[in-house]
Amino acid sequence: MNREAWLGVLALLLVAAAVGLVALGPGALAERTDEDVRPSRLSLQEPRVAAGEVGGERAELSLDVRMDHRGGDAENVTVEVQAVDTDTGLVATTVRKDLGTISGDREVRTRMNVTVDRQGGYRLDIRVYEDGRRIETGSTRVSGVDSLTPDYAETSVGFERFEGGETSPPVIAAQSLIERNNRTTLRTATALTNRGRGPPAASNSSWWPGRWSRISSPTARRSAPTR
Repeated sequence: MNREAWLGVLALLLVAAAVGLVALGPGALAERTDEDVRPSRLSLQEPRVAAGEVGGERAELSLDVRMDHRGGDAENVTVEVQAVDTDTGLVATTVRKDLGTISGDREVRTRMNVTVDRQGGYRLDIRVYEDGRRIETGSTRVSGVDSLTPDYAETSVGFERFEGGETSPPVIAAQSLIERNNRTTLRTATALTNRGRGPPAASNSSWWPGRWSRISSPTARRSAPTR
């Protein structure tokens, strides 16, 4: 077969291949597009920690977690925060939060609340997962958790005290009502001072701004042995 014949056969094969590609074009092109989706990238930023609700024995640490997302969709994203006691090295608690699918080039923010014992310090390890794969990690530390003031201690209402200051006993008056069977029933009264601008959220006492009110509770009686 001469050269011209070979060229003719090659041209026919190219035409046939082109026709087949056009026939399968929509599906083939769509499938090719799916394979060319850009990979997603999540970068964990430095977390910020603030105090949340604080009780007598437990304290809430509130983390502002920020991530920078670039590329294609990040699917099934999960953030995990683990609090480790810096004194013992033991895991105190672990919390997780599902963020679902993240798309678009943008900053992603989420808040994670971790409740720990109100003592010592903690290392907060942060892990980011995509489809079960760990893709980012970060860590930060907090100390002096025991120095956080409990919420119940932050009140403008307090007992009226003697001139000795906070170490003095509160002003409590007692009156003997009944003495019977070697026992005495007392009526007690105390004075409260509200140093705030508004009335307390819940109180059975009268209230005057910047002044004290006297509470007398004849129905709440306490018995004590007489001597």
